[in-house]
Amino acid sequence: ATKINSFQPSSVSKQMEFLENKLQNAMTIYGVKNKLAKLKATKFIARYFEEGMKKFLLTQKFQEKLEDGSIIFTVEYTQYIEILPFIQSWMPNLVILEPKELKDIKSEIVILVISLNKRY
Repeated sequence: ATKINSFQPSSVSKQMEFLENKLQNAMTIYGVKNKLAKLKATKFIARYFEEGMKKFLLTQKFQEKLEDGSIIFTVEYTQYIEILPFIQSWMPNLVILEPKELKDIKSEIVILVISLNKRY
C-alpha cells in the first residue's frame, strides 16, 4: 500500500473509540456532546430494565428500583431521534423524567399522531 492509502491505527483511535463505545444506532452523531435522558420504566415493563439485563441501548445505565417496582435508568443521546423511537415503542410504560425538552418533543409527536388519526 502507498502512504496515501494506508493509515496507522493511532490516527483513527478517536473514531474507533466512538464506534466501539458510543454508537447506538444510525442516528448517533459523531463529534456531538452527549445529552442525558432520565427515564422511568413502570412496574409492568421493569423486568426488562433490571440491573444486569441486556441493554437496549449502548449507553443505557440502571439507576435504581423504586418501591412501586418501577425502574429508573439513564440513556445518553446526541439528538432526539436517536432515542425517541425506542421510547415510543415502550409507551405508555416508559416515562421521560428529564430533560424537559425531550418530554415536550415526545408530547408534540403524540398530539400530532392523534390529530392525524382523527382525520382518517
